[in-house]
Amino acid sequence: MRVAELKNSNSLAPFYIIKGRDAYLRRMAMDYFKSLCPPEYIDFNFSVFSLTDGIEKILDSVHTMPMFSDYRFVVVDGVGGRILESDFLAFEKYLSMPDEGSVLIFVTESAEQKADEKFRSVKSLEKYAVVVDCERMTIDEQEAEIEKILSTGYSVAIERGAVQTLVNYTGGDMQRIFCELEKLRYFCDGKITREEVEELVSPEMESQIYELSNALGEGNSSRTMYILSNFFKYGISPTAVVIVLTNHYRRLLAVLLSPDVSAEEMANRLSVKPYAVLNLKKQAKNFTQRRLKEIVDYLEDTHLNILKGKIGDASALKNIVLNLM
Repeated sequence: MRVAELKNSNSLAPFYIIKGRDAYLRRMAMDYFKSLCPPEYIDFNFSVFSLTDGIEKILDSVHTMPMFSDYRFVVVDGVGGRILESDFLAFEKYLSMPDEGSVLIFVTESAEQKADEKFRSVKSLEKYAVVVDCERMTIDEQEAEIEKILSTGYSVAIERGAVQTLVNYTGGDMQRIFCELEKLRYFCDGKITREEVEELVSPEMESQIYELSNALGEGNSSRTMYILSNFFKYGISPTAVVIVLTNHYRRLLAVLLSPDVSAEEMANRLSVKPYAVLNLKKQAKNFTQRRLKEIVDYLEDTHLNILKGKIGDASALKNIVLNLM
């Protein structure tokens, strides 16, 4: 379930897992639950705990009846990918017969850690839960949310090209987008432009690697050199760029070698989101399998030469750009 679907739902489940790395989306989900409490009684009906507070205290809270409200919300924040076996069993016992009027909410960045002798995976509790996806908004959702943010308070407009550049530079992280918009709105003269975003927002490396690969594949030398200068401008380690660039071309090769594999399956293989696979497939069309294999071998050899001290990392990165252009 997406956050937008949560806000449009007509009923509440006894247990939710708010899961994803985007703090802005997690906060949106939490704000929705808070909005369901009468403001004057929110302190009595909205409680936030961590697992370090103890399972007994958390369960005592969910067993407490709501006060002048239809529901009582009990949030367990900062849940990791796994929890103690004893806590897991206690939560599982409660969720098999949850209290009417109580809503238990786990907030976690990820629930993918595996179990061992003392711990159980939080993912195993998802069968009792409604899982709210807070990993990333779609581009349409991001555009709508950006317009909403800029229409409140000191209202300014934004160019469509600026929206796309901002999303690319931030990797689509809405929490960072929100912070960057607060800076941009007071810098611009009534309308945020693409040039202002490029000047004031530090680019997230993964997105810039994609842009660099695109520019190289298209033979766009001016765009290539602009992106390369940004890496040096923002003090990004050339070695880190080489590593990420190598991984990017490995993924391009993997996608090109498996044209019939679905985006979802390929996303699982590469540990990326399905939308990223669609972008990779689009970009991979610029290459042959042989050319991509040559590039991957060249990048791996270059990285090894950096580690051996045979070439400086800044010189190596410049050579890579010149050889791939």
